[in-house]
Amino acid sequence: MNLKRLESLDVSGQKALLLFDSCQSHEKQKLDPEQIKRVIPTAQLVLDRGGSVLLCTHFQPSHQEVAQKEMMAEIISILKDLSSEIIPVLDPFTDANKIRFKNAGPGKVFLLENLAHFPDEQKGKAEFARELARLADLFIHDAPGMVLASTASNQHTGGLLPAVAGLRLQKEIDEYTRGFKQARRPVGMVLGGQNPARKIELLRKIMPSLDYLLIGGGIATTFLKGRALPIGNSSYDKTQEVTAFQILERAELDETAYLLPLDHVVAEQFSRQGKSKTVERIPDHFLAMDSGHRTVSAFEKVLKKCSTVYWNGPLGVIEFEPYQVASRNLGKFLKKTKARTVIIGEQTCQFLAQEGMLDQMGHASFYSDLPFALLSGKVPESLQPLLES
Repeated sequence: MNLKRLESLDVSGQKALLLFDSCQSHEKQKLDPEQIKRVIPTAQLVLDRGGSVLLCTHFQPSHQEVAQKEMMAEIISILKDLSSEIIPVLDPFTDANKIRFKNAGPGKVFLLENLAHFPDEQKGKAEFARELARLADLFIHDAPGMVLASTASNQHTGGLLPAVAGLRLQKEIDEYTRGFKQARRPVGMVLGGQNPARKIELLRKIMPSLDYLLIGGGIATTFLKGRALPIGNSSYDKTQEVTAFQILERAELDETAYLLPLDHVVAEQFSRQGKSKTVERIPDHFLAMDSGHRTVSAFEKVLKKCSTVYWNGPLGVIEFEPYQVASRNLGKFLKKTKARTVIIGEQTCQFLAQEGMLDQMGHASFYSDLPFALLSGKVPESLQPLLES
């Protein structure tokens, strides 16, 4: 993908509208310092080259002015390494603020009010994007978590101003457009977590590029059910039972070796407390809560053969400490492997970060929507203005 890159743009004397991510998950909408700090390199490059910055982000809607001020103050505190004077701006569309932006000299940094506070932003209205675009000279998209969002700032602003990808978004796009084309073989993928439909759809697109497919976590029960294997009282996606069977048949046709869990840590209740045991087959009235030791050992044996490993989704119910073991052990293995490791998804990234292992992986994406789209060969609409013609 041939991106317009910030490094090649003359930003001297320009006001850059810079869209950034401020939370790990746009469903949970909780401010996250690590996500916010990732905009600093892009903003700093603009300042170093004589431009000014209008920072904007999209997080939990709040119609209370006090809450807005508190959230803005928190973001400003997190970005203190960027500038000692970041100016918060409530209601950036007033005449007074428009004049303020127009007269701003090089080196100025403004933080606009939470865009989610504006109903037309939420509705994806083009007119809101036009209002936003009138505040600046150029648009920098540096929010990989927002690329597939239907918001006005994401969908329309890039087409209204000279637009480029920020450094963080560039890195994400480069990682996943390069993807399997330049990946060192063999390539292995570990898929866990929930939402089998979404992951089966991904597999439809990428299966020929995989040498090994390892399935665990919550999605595994749907695949086991598709193979007529017992799952006890474990939940599964009835709508995907046949599709799960078919995708494994497809794996065989594409000569992708696959592995389902060989054993399970099970319990009678979905709880962090109570007795659990490890079994090869899930008994009636029991729930699969984690992958067992044999499964992790088998996964590791396969992954030792790989030069590139993708991992999306935990292998167990990591919300409960007793069922973090398989994910923790797989993480410990991957941090030592010589393979290039790519971690995708909030749950997996957050867990590895908590365990102090995320920084030892090759690449990590808290948001899975953009990686899944790019690995599938799709170019999201909001990226079109960022491409060289």
